[in-house]
Amino acid sequence: MSETALFYKPGGQPVYIQQQIQKYEQERRDLSIDEEAEIVCGRFPHMSVCSCDIPSSIALKQISLFEVYNGIYMGPFQAAFKTKELIEAGVTHILNVTCKAYTLRNKYFKYLNLPIKDEKTEDAKKHFRATNRFIQEALSQGGKVLVQSVEGRSRCSTFVLAYMIKTDRIQLRESLAILR
Repeated sequence: MSETALFYKPGGQPVYIQQQIQKYEQERRDLSIDEEAEIVCGRFPHMSVCSCDIPSSIALKQISLFEVYNGIYMGPFQAAFKTKELIEAGVTHILNVTCKAYTLRNKYFKYLNLPIKDEKTEDAKKHFRATNRFIQEALSQGGKVLVQSVEGRSRCSTFVLAYMIKTDRIQLRESLAILR
């Protein structure tokens, strides 16, 4: 059997795109992320001190990734700093709906950053089309997505629910039961 027959799916994306995806995935797996253990601040890895509200050394130990819906993970702000775990879980995209800045790991993930405040006056609905498209892009490429907000609750849930309702035509009550 040829190499092409082993790795590429007929009837799927063109072979050259499948090759690019395969190369990208191999590079992600090959990279040594052991230096992650030596990082003092997950938010700003180049810093020698951590001045986060909750020090990264504590926050990263308390956070665990969990998949809330087919290929969609939800978590707090610090979840995006768990590069090794995210890669192992197959996460390729990160939807950041916080107003907090941090060092992006562009080498490993594709980002959509939306500075959305956790306030009643914020109109999250105007972002649904873009976020649904971003989540769908990740899933259709065989990847997974992390949706993150400051605490990983209300804003995350809002955008995951919007995606579920739009793409799977799930009723709000039913989708809320899934996310519990």
